[in-house]
Amino acid sequence: MEFKEFKRIPAISIKTHNKIFLYDRFSNNILVITKIIEDILDDTFLLTIEEIEKKYSNIYDSGEIKDAYDSILDFKEVNNSLKDFYITKFSISRNDDNEKLNSKLNNNLTQLIFNVTEDCNLRCKYCIYSGEYNIKRSHNSDNIINWDTAKKAIGLFVLNSKKSIEKYITFYGGEPLLNFKLIKKIIEYTRKIDPTIEFSLTSNATLLKSDHIEFFIKNTVHLTISLDGPRVLQDENRVFRNGKGTFDTVYGKIEYIRSNYPEYFEKKVSINCVIAANNQTKIELEHFFTDERFPSFTQNGNFSSESVNPMENGYYKKTNYNDFIQKYFNEVMEDYKNLHVKGIKNEDELPVILRNNYPNRDIKFFHFREDTPLDQYEYFWPNGICIPGMRSLFVSSDGIFYPCEKLYDMDEMEIGNINIGIDVNKVNNYIDGYALNSIKNCRNCWAYRLCGVCFLSRDKNTGNIKTKQCNDIRHHWSIIIKNYIEIIESNPSAFDYFELSKDKQIYINDMVN
Repeated sequence: MEFKEFKRIPAISIKTHNKIFLYDRFSNNILVITKIIEDILDDTFLLTIEEIEKKYSNIYDSGEIKDAYDSILDFKEVNNSLKDFYITKFSISRNDDNEKLNSKLNNNLTQLIFNVTEDCNLRCKYCIYSGEYNIKRSHNSDNIINWDTAKKAIGLFVLNSKKSIEKYITFYGGEPLLNFKLIKKIIEYTRKIDPTIEFSLTSNATLLKSDHIEFFIKNTVHLTISLDGPRVLQDENRVFRNGKGTFDTVYGKIEYIRSNYPEYFEKKVSINCVIAANNQTKIELEHFFTDERFPSFTQNGNFSSESVNPMENGYYKKTNYNDFIQKYFNEVMEDYKNLHVKGIKNEDELPVILRNNYPNRDIKFFHFREDTPLDQYEYFWPNGICIPGMRSLFVSSDGIFYPCEKLYDMDEMEIGNINIGIDVNKVNNYIDGYALNSIKNCRNCWAYRLCGVCFLSRDKNTGNIKTKQCNDIRHHWSIIIKNYIEIIESNPSAFDYFELSKDKQIYINDMVN
């Protein structure tokens, strides 16, 4: 067995070809251990050395057990590791949560997301509005936000983001360009009252016209275009209402922007790819998304990929997507490992599909994990949750606020509206409820310091994090850590080219001091 989770301490041991390593949650460090240490570690928290010797006398001799026991004591006392420290409470502040909530939600809003339409001229087979998702509505032309609603939301956002360093307004759909008139009005109005706010939208690009592009250039709007790859992948799932594929149209628009507006294309245009189930996905993506075809990706990393939304849906079942994506991730990880074992000097040497995506993103996160022991924290954040409304504030067509687009259609996550603003009491109750229920799963979990689960992972009936979600997270991080270790074993300088990002520095210092 490659992995072993311990019962008395939040840690996991990982076997490679050469050694046994242990990831210790308390110190957030990796330790090299022996088989005997792995065997007796749990017992050192319950039994005396004499009792441990007796228990393992038919496997190890007394001297071996004593040496292993002393090594464990050294880990605890000298390396400040392997401590039986358990988190008793989750909190978003070292003092008064309400005070922090009020301050953040009144001063530090970051992103306002307008649901400008739920209609679309495409019928992508994995789309959240495809009708394949149990808790999501289908495409419709009914839920379109009006100007009065948008104007009130803008006013609230401007007022409550005055201390934010970065501020964004994002347009969400459906296909946002179906409501370009409103988008234009929102941008022009916002520019007059707060010119520091930036704008972005994601589009399927089929409706994109030159006047749209020129308006986006004038107002420095970041445009993300959805493109799943070459024709064989794009046309399998991203289709018009009549079932016709969209590749020629979308790629034609991309080439049009590149040819006629090269500076805008390089600086403000990104591509987002959904990894759809196809036996040729990996090789087709590698051949299609290259620096030669998309040179701006090298400078700006303007490419992202994502898997299909994992909420219960028909697409997963029809395509056996869970098995497909695991196989895809395994193959991608193997490529990533081989490249780093050989050695690379910078991220430009990585294939485009690896740079800002799995596994590079997660390997980086683990590489830059902070090494502050848990007992030095003043409070413990509830895994990956945000302060609802602060990082993103999603506005529905009827003016209801939600924490993000992923939690839209979940009525239990309403956090206010355009008339009353953000309801701080509701936000506090959501955080308190999540913290109270999730601590049961997290206080003893070895993956807590790596985990990013949020309100999406709740069971809405019990309030607890879904068991499958926890198992998936632990499995995911065990794979990441194992591969990270194996790369370092083969090439100790493999990640010397990594640079610590600003976001990561903020994360590291968030709960310490």
